[in-house]
Amino acid sequence: HNIKFFYTVHNIADKDAGNGIGAKLRKFFLKRSIKPITLSNYCNESFVEYYGYNSAAVIENGCRPMTPTPNFDSVKAEVEGYKTGPDTKIFLNIARFHEQKNHELLIGSFNSLIKDGYDILLLIIGSYPDNNKRLYLESLVEDKSRIIFLGAKHNVNDYLLSSEYFCLSSSWEGLPISILEAGLCGCYSISTPVGGVPDVIQDDSVGLLSRDLSITSFKEALIKALRKKPDRAVIKKYFSSRYTINECAEKYIQVFEGK
Repeated sequence: HNIKFFYTVHNIADKDAGNGIGAKLRKFFLKRSIKPITLSNYCNESFVEYYGYNSAAVIENGCRPMTPTPNFDSVKAEVEGYKTGPDTKIFLNIARFHEQKNHELLIGSFNSLIKDGYDILLLIIGSYPDNNKRLYLESLVEDKSRIIFLGAKHNVNDYLLSSEYFCLSSSWEGLPISILEAGLCGCYSISTPVGGVPDVIQDDSVGLLSRDLSITSFKEALIKALRKKPDRAVIKKYFSSRYTINECAEKYIQVFEGK
């Protein structure tokens, strides 16, 4: 009877709740015996709208230290090998193949930029639980030398440390760990303005947001990013001051202790 129960809402509230009996059970227990924690101000707003009251706390995600693995040199060489020239800009996307991640928007935007003559390369890291989905996405690629599917990787930090830009084209989000990992590696992020991402990317020194979820808008953000000269040190400093796993853990402990 003395145990306290907490539940972290990892997405916007209605997507997290799901449908049917699962949604009803969440509503019942979160109102009575389980204290909810949300990941961002936006997620908390969605929680209030869906459930009708505030969460117990807003605690942003945190990440482990992002350091190179023993495979870093080989990954760096691999990434450099994909370039079509010395000035090719490397963009990295890390996301499972799911409708939430909206790879159609990502691929469509890069198809258009490549057709316009931009010297860019998109590397996509993600798991392939649905082979038909993978084949479908690959069929959308117009230049397979510049949009490359790498499959699942267990050392994404090496790829982030070897890339200049990180892209996320999601239709909805909570507070994606991938954005935080990219920032801790010094990558400049370009993302759709969904979930808690705008809470993270608050000015263009660390990343850019598209105006909406259209190819035109996402393409404009990518072009704007290419015209900037991101400072990896500035990006790392910003993310390491706010999004470490230690910072996250301390906030959870304070909530658990009722502070």
